[in-house]
Formats: sequence, C-alpha cells, structure tokens
Amino acid sequence: MDFRLEFDPPALKQKIDHDDRIMLVGSCFTEHVFNYLVASKFCALQNPNGILFNPVSIANALNRYINHTLISPSELFERDGLWHHWDFHSNLSCTSKEESLLRMNETITLANDFLKNAQWLIITLGSAFVYEVADSQVVANCHKMPASHFTKRMLEPEEIISTYNTTIAQIKQFNLNSTLFSP
Repeated sequence: MDFRLEFDPPALKQKIDHDDRIMLVGSCFTEHVFNYLVASKFCALQNPNGILFNPVSIANALNRYINHTLISPSELFERDGLWHHWDFHSNLSCTSKEESLLRMNETITLANDFLKNAQWLIITLGSAFVYEVADSQVVANCHKMPASHFTKRMLEPEEIISTYNTTIAQIKQFNLNSTLFSP
C-alpha cells in the first residue's frame, strides 16, 4: 500500500531572483522557508502578525496589510497581565496596552510597505478548522482562553475559495507593479 500522494508540480515559468522581495504568511512552515531564504541572502518578510494557521485569519491579515487598517485600543483585551488581539500571535502582546498597540500597528505598517512592492507572496495554510468567539469572529490565536469561550468549526471549501478569490483580487489591485498571482 502507498500511504502518500506523489505530486510533481511543474517548474515555475518565472524564477525567484535575489533582487525580489518575498513575503511569507501563514503556518509555522513559513518560518522554515523564511530561514532558508534569509540564509540564502533573499529579501523576505515573514508572518508580521505571528504564525497564522487558518485560511480566514491569513486572509484577514492580508486585507489589514493592504488597507493599512491599524488596530484601535478598543480591539485589545487583557488576559493574565498581557494585552492581546485576536488576530495576532501572543509574541506581540505586552504588559502595556499602549506598547501592544504600538507593536501591532508597526507590523501592519511594515507589512503594508513590504507587500506594496513584493514580487512574491507565499501563503502556507495550516488547518481548515477555525475558532470563533461569541460574535462569530474567527480568531487567529486563542491566547490560552478557556475552550468554552470559542466555537470550533471546519471551513467549507467554498468559504475558503470565496475568501481567497476576494483577497487575491485585492492584492492584485494593491500591488500593480508586481508579478503576484500572474499566470
């Protein structure tokens, strides 16, 4: 019995060049690819929000970068002495609300500037499961809140496709000078 799928994708028509800017967003796999790229002297930016596993959170982050939508103080919440945001990894959480806000908004600005001129965007999806808070908001990080605080569900393929059709169209419009998503 063969317990793996053999997949031999064709080579890309366009190769990544050392002068290219590469943005990586998504699961922890992006960190491994990023480390390889940086060690090979490529210009890359990875996971400005921290590691993101589900397709909705990744798309939400990309949309926030494109629209340069900064975090407002009312979006933060305190847990165990740290100020968090549902869309950010806890490595950006701080004991001061102002410091958390500053760090998160700096990453949004950095990502906006980088993505505006990136030639490549690598997205790694981790899971089709999402966790939603009471108002059906998909969260990227549960910040060690009790499981009872969330509803877990699996995204339907149509949800993912629809979300990414919209996000890809926005990225194409935002980054007119790049080859992102070109055939």
